Amino acid sequence: MSHFTSIQTSNKLTSPDLLVKALADLGFKDVTAHETPQALADYYQVRGGAARSTQKANVIVPWTSNKTRCSSDFGYLQQGEELLLVADDMDGKRLQNLSDQLQQAYNQHKISAMEAEIIATATKLNKGTPIVERTQVDGKICLKIAYPADIRQQNQQIQQQLRR
Repeated sequence: MSHFTSIQTSNKLTSPDLLVKALADLGFKDVTAHETPQALADYYQVRGGAARSTQKANVIVPWTSNKTRCSSDFGYLQQGEELLLVADDMDGKRLQNLSDQLQQAYNQHKISAMEAEIIATATKLNKGTPIVERTQVDGKICLKIAYPADIRQQNQQIQQQLRR
């Protein structure tokens, strides 16, 4: 009998939209996100039989599009603010190998969303469009933000020092 279990990932996945993008980056197709959890197709159902599981998820990866040779759908269920992996027991180990790559892709999308939010907020506050620079230090991605007013002020200070 098909049995589903939840596996908590090491880092938190909180945004269904960013998770869908990250899964697409890893080659998963037809991934869908839903406000309310939808039923996952279990091993028996994908082979034409009657479903034996009632497991649901908010983000669903259909078995036909997954690259990990899973025997059924897998997905991510919203538990509070976090999305937890929901997969058939037979597929759990295959998907745990995926978690590091998925987390990296998710983090890249999260950082891009943060950059877009910073630029939108600065523009809304009429501070001009900031320059956002990404750097990687000890495996951590850092965003360095410079606003046009700060850049002008720094350039003025440099010019004053050069005149002296």
